[in-house]
Amino acid sequence: MMCEMEKKVRIRRDVDIHPTNPSPELRTVLAWIEATNTWPWDVSAFAAQISDDEYHHTVLPASLGAQEIKSKEEWVAGFEKGFLPLFDSFELKVHEIIEAPEGRVIAHLSSSGKTKLDIDFANEYIIICTVRKDSSGEYKIVKETEFMDSKTMTSFFAAVQAASATA
Repeated sequence: MMCEMEKKVRIRRDVDIHPTNPSPELRTVLAWIEATNTWPWDVSAFAAQISDDEYHHTVLPASLGAQEIKSKEEWVAGFEKGFLPLFDSFELKVHEIIEAPEGRVIAHLSSSGKTKLDIDFANEYIIICTVRKDSSGEYKIVKETEFMDSKTMTSFFAAVQAASATA
């Protein structure tokens, strides 16, 4: 008998991210990724994959100093004020997705884009999503832990701050 840890699904974007029979948890994360890759962004499309009941978003490493987001409303407000107005284009590329026990989906992603200040953006992430049914009866993301390239993010925000000061 196969142990629970061995029951994982691996999906590579450069091969295919649409498996034949994805779990509801995996479908939720894939819908979030697809919404993120629709430009211009419709925040409601990927916010629809986040639970209204509970949501926690943590950005790591801790040295980046990002505050934990503790609700869907807080995430949407921060995204709409901080990230959305900054970009002219943005795309996520999925390198690998692993489905793990207890409703977890782990994705290795990279992004590219351009800001309205004409600054190129590129980053790499590992995102761990916890997905489960919420009070709506639908599978929703209730927790995201996002590891990103701290060197890239520090350089990017310094470039944005410098360009903003001269604009």
